[in-house]
Amino acid sequence: MHAPVAAAFDELMSVDRISRISDSLWDAAAGGDVLASRGWLAALEQAGIAGLQPHYLMRQSANGPCAAVCYEAPATAAGSDFNCYLLGRLYPLSRRIGLSFAPALVCAPYRGYSGHLLGPDPTAAIAMVEDLAAKRRLPVVLTRILDEDTELRDLLLARAYHRTVFGPVARLDVTWSSFEGYLATLRKSARGTVRDEMRRCREAGVAIAEIDDPSALAAELYALATAHNRRRNGTGLPFSEAFFPALKVALGQQAVFYGAFHGQDLLGFALFLRDDSTAHALYIGMRERKEHFAYFNLAYYRPIIDAIGGGLRQINFGTMLYELKARRGCRILPTSIYYRASSRARHLALTPYFRAHRAWIGRTKFARALALAKATRSR
Repeated sequence: MHAPVAAAFDELMSVDRISRISDSLWDAAAGGDVLASRGWLAALEQAGIAGLQPHYLMRQSANGPCAAVCYEAPATAAGSDFNCYLLGRLYPLSRRIGLSFAPALVCAPYRGYSGHLLGPDPTAAIAMVEDLAAKRRLPVVLTRILDEDTELRDLLLARAYHRTVFGPVARLDVTWSSFEGYLATLRKSARGTVRDEMRRCREAGVAIAEIDDPSALAAELYALATAHNRRRNGTGLPFSEAFFPALKVALGQQAVFYGAFHGQDLLGFALFLRDDSTAHALYIGMRERKEHFAYFNLAYYRPIIDAIGGGLRQINFGTMLYELKARRGCRILPTSIYYRASSRARHLALTPYFRAHRAWIGRTKFARALALAKATRSR
């Protein structure tokens, strides 16, 4: 067991276990973001997700500690899904034609849309990421950067990163003091739909409740989430059934497991992580039975009620089902991937590829979502 260490002023520290960095130093940089928290990072380490080799970077600057969470992702691992995305239809042929965007140093919170560069000085933070990438002769990738984060966008573009469109995220801004206040902001038809779905769920005898001890239901939670992920994404989960209980132990009340129960039967569950301002929808698992109307009550209405009661400012409801989420009050926020190659020559050579990718993906895969982003911008 290594003792926690602290970075000297302006000295780059890179470790592969979050326990190697002192609590106070990391917490000062993370600023309360649950997806940059020690508990979340430690749980991911314990999960042993293939292709996620962590590098926790820390440097003391004149303005305070700066940090970043990076993962060294090989081309063939689940953690390098950005490579499949950037290659698109070329991916099956990529090895034969010698084109790949991985391995790479990926700077991004796992499943998060904020917290890429931690601390008061993002320029110092991105510089240390680039320093590590140069030492390891890797490109740098930053994924799920919100386009509305203009400070980070402008910083990366000023450093000549390539940019392309990535999957938008649905976000609900919590600005009401009651659930009725939330309903009042929806269109009349949507308001009626919500009330009808809540009524039908109650009449079906379904109760939505927090699961205080996910270890008792670990196998069932894992089976539900795996089946749901296979239906939606065509893949299983990148961790074992031990991850959900371990996450609850690591994060306590910050990891909220909602269950939909019909008597003693678990119909489905939804996992949210939350800090003082934000809740993040991470995983869901549902049985394929729609007559109980449990899905929306479990995945939307109960978390919204709790967010209002808990004084949160926003809920990130993730990707996909954009129209459905927009009807329930979400803004659809565009995001981008930023890429810096490992050599200047390769970086210049990739310029036309990224221009073409950005134009193509914006007109095809995410055209409807981007149109919804414009329509929901004023919310």
